[in-house]
Amino acid sequence: MTLVVLASAQILADDVDAWGMPRLRALLPVAGMTVIEQQAERARANGATRMVLLVDGVPPALAEACDRIRSRGLAVELVRDGPGTARATGPDASLLLVADGLVAGDQAWRVAAGARAPAVLVTEDAIVTQDLERIDPATRWAGLALIGPEDVAALAEAPDGWDAQLMALRQAVQADAQRIAWDKALFVSGDMALATATPSARDAEQRLLAGTERDGFGFGQRWLVDPLARLASASLLSRHRSGRAAQILSLLSALGAGGAMLAGWPLPAIALGLVSAFASGIASFVGRFRPDGRVEAALGGISMILQVIALLIIERGAEWIGNPAGSGGAGLAAVALLLFALSRKLPGSRLPDTVLLWAMLLATAPFLGVANAAALVALLLAGFTALLLLRGSRR
Repeated sequence: MTLVVLASAQILADDVDAWGMPRLRALLPVAGMTVIEQQAERARANGATRMVLLVDGVPPALAEACDRIRSRGLAVELVRDGPGTARATGPDASLLLVADGLVAGDQAWRVAAGARAPAVLVTEDAIVTQDLERIDPATRWAGLALIGPEDVAALAEAPDGWDAQLMALRQAVQADAQRIAWDKALFVSGDMALATATPSARDAEQRLLAGTERDGFGFGQRWLVDPLARLASASLLSRHRSGRAAQILSLLSALGAGGAMLAGWPLPAIALGLVSAFASGIASFVGRFRPDGRVEAALGGISMILQVIALLIIERGAEWIGNPAGSGGAGLAAVALLLFALSRKLPGSRLPDTVLLWAMLLATAPFLGVANAAALVALLLAGFTALLLLRGSRR
């Protein structure tokens, strides 16, 4: 079944733009994009095929934001009322409702998009949630809801002047939709926020950036890549092609690493391998705010394969002696591939990753020689991974 996201760009924020004009909540800046672009990226990553956007007017900044959303692969249609929403959604589509100004992390989006319609995320009525729509005396809407095609069809009969999104929400609540409880604490220190003004949008951005530390899969990503990426986040996230550029750099560096290995230059090859892994980590960081498209995902996969190939190549200028697993490069490549697969399949386990592997190899090779360093790093990472997996299996 088709999934369409219904967002809104109607409510004015509590501040003004550079020209002194009232600014829409949807156009507040968050992590290098506007709020509405953040919503579009999250929706696209969770299966939405297009966005229906409720508007009262279309200022130039909103038109530009919609153009950027379209350029990333999500169709956008602007509507003003319930009948327009029903026509734009189609007869067989489910509608994912998103509150005006909502900034939410991946978990909330996955839960809402993966629920069985109708479903509404709800939270406790409290000071931190007072800007959210009230459902009953003790409960407020947490900003995301999913309704089915029958509820979408009912929007075609919406009276003039009625807010289509709130009407759809009310219909779902009155139809005894599944209520998914959402902790109000997430609106204080978690990954949920309603951007009502520039300060609250800035707070939401800081929460998203802080949340990336929790999401880092491997040691290298968490302790090497993410801290530097957060320092450069304003520059990275303000450039809409930064993720693709990082993946291209990763791909070219991996090619260079393989070429240097063939030429018998192991240390430059290792350095280029580290650049490739680091650039891939930067792309992963950016992807948490702007989920990868097909091109970026393909580039990332090719880059990883080329990194492994670079490790598999026996350098002409290196001596590989006494390694029972074959050449040092082949043994290390096998460990790299294993660690990469495990770190992707076991999030939160803090396994070593390819960034750490290349960094350790570059740090030890000048002192121990490439062959000895490769064998030592492979042994250390394999042993450390085994300990982590054993510890995890006992819990």
